[in-house]
Amino acid sequence: MNVAFFRWMWKGLKTTGLSIANFFKGVVREIKRIRWPNKKAMTENTVTVVVFSAFFALFFSACYTIGHAVLTALEYF
Repeated sequence: MNVAFFRWMWKGLKTTGLSIANFFKGVVREIKRIRWPNKKAMTENTVTVVVFSAFFALFFSACYTIGHAVLTALEYF
């Protein structure tokens, strides 16, 4: 490989390094601005997710069971 290629790669790495550093500085700046939930809000959100997940699991299980029963009764399977 020729020297020009390595010079080109080195120049790219130097400018990429600067943009990567700026990216992580921006990430840190944004993380400091985040308003994190307290323990009570986190518990409420977790309970909400679990309840809705259980409801939809039961709903889709019931739909599957009823659909399977209907299709079996119609001798589709």
